[in-house]
Amino acid sequence: MVALAALLVFVVPPLLPEGFVGRIVARRLSAALGREVTVEGARFSFLTGLRARGVSVREHAEFGDGVFLRIGSLTATPRALFAGLSDLARLDIEEAELCLAHNAQGILNTTDLLERPPSPLRFGRLRIADLRVVYRDLESGGSLTLLVPSAEVGPVADGHRSLRLGARLATGGDVMFFGVAVVAPGDWAFEGAHGALAVKALALAPLAAELRLGPPLPPSLAGAMLDAGFALNAQASRRLSGEGTLTLTGLPEAPQLGLAGEGRSVAATLRGELSVIKPHFDLHAVTQPGEGIRLDASLRQVVADGSVPSFSMDNYRLTVKASARADFARGGLPGTPLVAGHGSLDASLDGTMANAKLWVTAALEGGEAADGAPTRPVPRITFALDSTFSLAALTAELWRLTLYARGASVAASGAVRPRPGADLRIAPDGSLPPMTGGGTLEANLDFARWPDGLRLLAGLPSGRPASGTLAVTSTALLDGDHRYALDLAVDRVPFRHSIPFLPRHAANYLDLRHPTLRIAGPPAAPSPRILLEATRRFRRALLSTAAHR
Repeated sequence: MVALAALLVFVVPPLLPEGFVGRIVARRLSAALGREVTVEGARFSFLTGLRARGVSVREHAEFGDGVFLRIGSLTATPRALFAGLSDLARLDIEEAELCLAHNAQGILNTTDLLERPPSPLRFGRLRIADLRVVYRDLESGGSLTLLVPSAEVGPVADGHRSLRLGARLATGGDVMFFGVAVVAPGDWAFEGAHGALAVKALALAPLAAELRLGPPLPPSLAGAMLDAGFALNAQASRRLSGEGTLTLTGLPEAPQLGLAGEGRSVAATLRGELSVIKPHFDLHAVTQPGEGIRLDASLRQVVADGSVPSFSMDNYRLTVKASARADFARGGLPGTPLVAGHGSLDASLDGTMANAKLWVTAALEGGEAADGAPTRPVPRITFALDSTFSLAALTAELWRLTLYARGASVAASGAVRPRPGADLRIAPDGSLPPMTGGGTLEANLDFARWPDGLRLLAGLPSGRPASGTLAVTSTALLDGDHRYALDLAVDRVPFRHSIPFLPRHAANYLDLRHPTLRIAGPPAAPSPRILLEATRRFRRALLSTAAHR
């Protein structure tokens, strides 16, 4: 009887047809993965375990008519003589390809696996060699390939498993991960993990071209590469925390911001936590080797008692501070005649999505413009914006917008909010509910103090002195009629002779103070009749003024 039992255990299983064993393996894998599985052949022995080849797992129909997982060779060694395939001492996978896909609805093809009950499979050591991971975005057509020469999950020791992964992107760049997973004693359930993730020389231009998630990167960023390092801590309670550094190299030269030489880059540090209970992050970035651009940003949950948030818009506080400094003596300002001066920009966003404040200030000091030789000075220019908004109430208020230079000023203010009784929701197509509010805009130009502005607006020859003033006042009301009005007043502003409808003998001055040109009308745009009448009045006033000079 002992000899017969030994014969059944050690001799009969290896003699089973490969197709028969393969069908058993296919049924087991199909039940575990929820997909159709085929196996070319398999052999099983209580001594050497299971050896399968040609394993193919079909994809769900909504993600295409392809293969979800393909394994060239699979070896599974039982932990004990009669343990079967639910308790393995070692699991080896070689020459495999895993296909990940996002459909048009934004669903990943592995979502169903995450929602399935935990598998009863237990294993000691998992080794994967020559794995190819292909990601596809079915909506944009973009794809990305990750080559994994080696990955290993070590055996459980004192409730811990070691993790190791090395991979290379087909577009250029290496990804490495080393860490330890914590498992519960007895059932080996995952409790958490901590480790280090490193990204080296990730080429951004080829990556963006492969994914096709937006327009191609400009040619100036063709050599941009990303290096990053992260220390991560993950918990089974869907909590991910850590900190890391990111360095973007190969940026285009911008001497005005200090980005010059071979070391030009942007370095950033990021730390925070993604969780249901207490999400937050802090980000700091600065250009190198100079410090022309700086960024500080943070997002923090503000629920005081630490309870599970309701995800209302007043539960999170966002603070962003950005600043930029530029020296235009180092390369000027591209696209303009500016060749010297110092520019500054400071911006801040603070508050919750239910009540936030935005302010921006900018200035140009000591500017010089190239207009032949010598250069001419550019007056000091300042800009300021102060506003508040609420995404919860869909309101916005522009308290102050000012632009000032010597002889030129612009000021604006306004507010907008939903009409009383309107539904405070943004429609799926992005449209807002019926709104009410209003705004004003005032602009005043003294061309005697700002001759360059007149040359820009009216084409005044550089050798002719500038004079005159221009004043613009505009108001708009978002009520039932959507009313608006524009008042324009011009006083002795010189124009050159090339204006087509101005007689050659006329003196080139324009005075529209009496009467002031006024355009007013209903909502979207003035009717053609109103536009035509405004044009006729403007031309008659222009000719009349010119004829009497």
